[in-house]
Amino acid sequence: MHKFDFFMRDNSYFYAFILVFIAGFLWSLGAVVVLHMIDGHSYVFNYLFYRGISIAVILVCYLIIREGLGFYKNFFKIGIPGILGGIFLATAFTGFIFSITMTTAAVTLFMLAAMPFIAAIFGYLFLGELLRRPTLIAMVIAFIGICVMIINDSISGSVLGALVGFISACGFALYTVTIRWRPETPKFTTVVLAGIF
Repeated sequence: MHKFDFFMRDNSYFYAFILVFIAGFLWSLGAVVVLHMIDGHSYVFNYLFYRGISIAVILVCYLIIREGLGFYKNFFKIGIPGILGGIFLATAFTGFIFSITMTTAAVTLFMLAAMPFIAAIFGYLFLGELLRRPTLIAMVIAFIGICVMIINDSISGSVLGALVGFISACGFALYTVTIRWRPETPKFTTVVLAGIF
């Protein structure tokens, strides 16, 4: 029995790793699409609108398949954490697209890579989660890297893009904190709200 439990936990970790990898890969493709748009600045809101609607529709279909027609009851269970999570995630979505159109994809994605460390800081401040020494060291290194990227972008005149990318990372981090604040909050419903916002 214990061996079976270990096997299931091991498989769950593997499946989670694969899903995160695929999500990261698909998310990175968004940067490529935006950068290859002719005069991408003119289509930012169009892109955000259609992507938000697509996210909401796909997740609603998933919820219908998973929970049936009573899925809408989840919207009454999200509470303040779910609403805040939706707002923070929508901010992250919007900031990502604007940052991509203002600076290079590398700078934007580097800012997003700092999100786990920002989330760790917010988790410590708002949830009282302790920070281990390796985490603190990684956070310092990431902060130094962010400063270097912002300085380089200020030289090239696109510092605003780096700052918007940082705001996007903060949005993702705060979304993560709201999920951990009330773990029972329906998570997919929160993402649907983010798509609508």
